[in-house]
Amino acid sequence: MERSHSELEGLCRRCGQACHAGIALEGKTIMIEDLHCTFLGHEDDGSTFCTVYDTRFEKAPWCHTVDAALVGGLLGSDCPFAQNTPDYQGKEWLYKNTDPRMVQYFEGALRELILKEGIEHWISKEGLLRFLARTGGGNWRVELNSDGNRLLVQSDTIKSDNKEE
Repeated sequence: MERSHSELEGLCRRCGQACHAGIALEGKTIMIEDLHCTFLGHEDDGSTFCTVYDTRFEKAPWCHTVDAALVGGLLGSDCPFAQNTPDYQGKEWLYKNTDPRMVQYFEGALRELILKEGIEHWISKEGLLRFLARTGGGNWRVELNSDGNRLLVQSDTIKSDNKEE
């Protein structure tokens, strides 16, 4: 049975999980708060919203319908949209019910992966820089790769061959 737009809207908790990158690590698909869509807005009460919702499929072609997100495992494991889907395996927050040592391990592994390979182009550059600052610091510059499909991170440290006298 197909649900109406208002029924679908009523299921949404405004948690933003579908708008966060899902990173495959250790057999799980995890989400990290800082790594979200550039169009994800935040309310004072902690809820989220899409800043381009009415035109999201034009402005954010990476955005998915509920059905496509469900099939692709792009929703949170506890998402109400997936509640009647047997054996649904969605994304999980890294920080929820995770031993702090595992959080540190996953963050370090993810940081190294991002520094080596970059991350999807639709991720908020500000969020990416926050993540890098929080997980080891450094000064970074974020740029699109030549294909325009990944954000690459480069050190923003100015190197000089001149020695100060």
